[in-house]
Amino acid sequence: MVERSNAQWIHDLTSTDTAVRDQAIQDLRTRLQRGIYYYLSRERSDLADLASDELTQRAEDLAQDATLRVLASLDSFRGDSQFTTWATKIAVRVAISEMRRARYKDFSLDALTANGDLKPTATPVSTAALRSARRL
Repeated sequence: MVERSNAQWIHDLTSTDTAVRDQAIQDLRTRLQRGIYYYLSRERSDLADLASDELTQRAEDLAQDATLRVLASLDSFRGDSQFTTWATKIAVRVAISEMRRARYKDFSLDALTANGDLKPTATPVSTAALRSARRL
């Protein structure tokens, strides 16, 4: 992987030379994947029981999304930090948002409400159910 300055990252990612641009995108995706993998494996205790290959796959998927988000946001990079720091921050935010979205994907409020009001007989969601939802 090539070390680049902030200006070089921007230049390479927006280059009209497809070989230069494609290599820069690949390098960026690889860096973001490493950052996301670190976040998932070190900072997310709810994912501690996942195998390394599952975390790797999840990091790859999230890195794809994060790369697209970074590319779409290039014009907002001000240069206040290293480009890779800025891009990794975006990638981790993408990962956090996606993990939060997945956690509540299969959670229905209909079971807890009746006509818009909380059912008095509704039981709280079990801790096991919450842990299961967090693993998604």
